[in-house]
Amino acid sequence: MSETNEEEIVLQATRTTAGGKLFRLLIGALILVSAAAQFALVPVMPVYARRFGLSGFEQGMVLGATGLATLVVSVPAGTLSDRFGARRITLAAGLLMALATAGQALAGDFPALLAARLAFGAGYGMVWTAGLCWLAGAMAGGPPTLGGSVAAGPARSPRAWGWPSRCWPPRSASC
Repeated sequence: MSETNEEEIVLQATRTTAGGKLFRLLIGALILVSAAAQFALVPVMPVYARRFGLSGFEQGMVLGATGLATLVVSVPAGTLSDRFGARRITLAAGLLMALATAGQALAGDFPALLAARLAFGAGYGMVWTAGLCWLAGAMAGGPPTLGGSVAAGPARSPRAWGWPSRCWPPRSASC
């Protein structure tokens, strides 16, 4: 049996163990909760609008802040995952989202609510970038033909913008 086949057998065993299933369940739960929390503000927006006297434009700003922050943070989150590890970034993002969710609940005015939504969007973007990177790297060892992360650019490059990739470590494939 060749070394590549043995490696595939080990990876398959990792993906099907109880620990692997629990890990997938936990990351999936984090992603599910983050998605649910993102849209939880929509039904209570009329309450905020009355409480803070928000115009339609301000309501739109609050609702759109998460998407904007997610868009802005996603690429840097991938780079940070390569630099510091997807696990660390995902855990920090989960903490940021928890704090931002509390900040939304405790907001006393429009600027505080907007800031909390931006912070939540930043955490949300990091979870969707680093969390999925962490899951992909842990469950499959990364794509067989790429040596680095998505941010690495050229195929088989073990470095992302000059930094070693921790998202998808290089595999010793013969191709």
